Amino acid sequence: MTTVKNIYDYINSIAPFDTQEEWDNSGHLVGDFRA
Repeated sequence: MTTVKNIYDYINSIAPFDTQEEWDNSGHLVGDFRA
């Protein structure tokens, strides 16, 4: 079963969140990684 965490990790592998600009509000903001 695909979880939010799987999707987050996949997106992060393509466009790492640690390279975002200071003003950029990217990433997992709400919800549950286990969902």
